[in-house]
Amino acid sequence: MAKHKSATDVTVVTEEKSLLQQWVDQHWIKMAGLGVIVAGVVLFNQSQSQSARRAKGDAWSGLLAAEGDLEAVQAAASELNDPPLNGWGQALVTQQALALEKPEIAAAALTELTATSDHILNSTAFGVETEDGRISPAAYAQKNLSARLEWEEAHPEILSNVDPAEGSPKVVFHTSEGDIEVTLYEAKAPKHVENFLKLTDEDFYDGILFHRVINSPGMAIIQAGDPNTKEEDVTKWGQGGPGYTQEAEKNDLIHDEGYLSAAMPGNSKESSGSQFFFTMSRTHHLDDRHTIFGKITGGMDIATTILKADIRDEDPDAGTKDIPVNPISITSIERQ
Repeated sequence: MAKHKSATDVTVVTEEKSLLQQWVDQHWIKMAGLGVIVAGVVLFNQSQSQSARRAKGDAWSGLLAAEGDLEAVQAAASELNDPPLNGWGQALVTQQALALEKPEIAAAALTELTATSDHILNSTAFGVETEDGRISPAAYAQKNLSARLEWEEAHPEILSNVDPAEGSPKVVFHTSEGDIEVTLYEAKAPKHVENFLKLTDEDFYDGILFHRVINSPGMAIIQAGDPNTKEEDVTKWGQGGPGYTQEAEKNDLIHDEGYLSAAMPGNSKESSGSQFFFTMSRTHHLDDRHTIFGKITGGMDIATTILKADIRDEDPDAGTKDIPVNPISITSIERQ
């Protein structure tokens, strides 16, 4: 079997944890407990009420079919007039929203769920033991989510980035789907910005594809910048660049939704010379590793469309994964 060169990926590392990551570990792992509880209760409920499920099969099937798409789950849940089914719908909305780092949506869904007093998730029969006694699964989730939101409100500086300085350079990504405007952090990552603008002026990115799309819980990105994507051999996609790497630049920016960050060759501590990715959700495990050097300031809807692309089946032998069926191309990048 041929050994493939390592692609330039967005990596996950386990280094000394930031204050933010410590908070994620402390509070969001507790939230994951809701998923385990819900899964167990669903299995119990299914085994105990076969006839009821058959009667409500269409609505239940519609809800499950929407799983994985937060907007679709919200829409499906809103159409469930039966209180028990609506409760399950709100539980699923909660899980999907938490996975996509959208705690406000999760909080609203939990509020609606807890208002359904006779729902099984509001029963202590399947509850959780806490220092304050046994509480229901929904109350347990709501308690921890409320604690997180209170902490975030008290630490806004940790959970947000400053905008690029006034007068910072801007570029527009002209893509086959539409335009994305990005303002660059010249003061925060001067070498990355200088290199990116140099390649832009050389038309390096013209015709390059968004070759990697990940849209999963806790990780939503769209990646591009590889000149190999101008060729048809997908086994080489993700491995190309301008022939050099660049030293990562540490700054105080975090990987929130809508930022431009440098990709890294596998097992490297340096940034790719050309490959980059846009963060489409909070991906804080990438903080202090990948260099953020820009912020989307227009065309976020276009980036979201790219994120929702259908993905090809993975081919382990070819070393290919996360490749869209019909990749969106960058026709050009223009300075503003």
